[in-house]
Amino acid sequence: MSLLSATQSKGLAAEQGRYVVLSFAGMPLVLSDTDIQALEPRSDVQPAEHGDGSVGWIVVAGRRWPVVCFDGDLGLMSVAPVERRVCVLLHHRGGYAGVLCEAVTTLEAEGVQLSPLPPALGAAESPVRGLVLQDQFLGCLTTGRDLLARLPAPADGGSLVSQDLQPIREAHR
Repeated sequence: MSLLSATQSKGLAAEQGRYVVLSFAGMPLVLSDTDIQALEPRSDVQPAEHGDGSVGWIVVAGRRWPVVCFDGDLGLMSVAPVERRVCVLLHHRGGYAGVLCEAVTTLEAEGVQLSPLPPALGAAESPVRGLVLQDQFLGCLTTGRDLLARLPAPADGGSLVSQDLQPIREAHR
């Protein structure tokens, strides 16, 4: 079985177009460019007001969306290192969520080889679905959905996903 057919059977079909590589903590995570809504500067991220699993919030389309920061093991960090200068806004549950990264680059799909993770490396709870190989590049394949599935559910039953700012604006008129 070829690498491509093996990855397709695992849901890792090759994309047409481009991938996006998110770099942080020495780990290149590779996603389809269709998972990404926008790139924003860290200066647009408002610090989190309480420990809800996010490091801050970003306002897009009149709503606040959570911004998270992952460590090298893809655990959530409570404080973002200063090196994380780019906020990647990913599609999430009918809205968005941001991930702080050190760098974001593109990777053309042409010549990319996808390989499933060996069973010993593929923990069920891991968002990493495979390996991406191209020339001298090796990255970890994931999706925005799998990566953001690591976001915690809010303890109060509310929504970590967004906050509508319209009532706040109307209250200040």
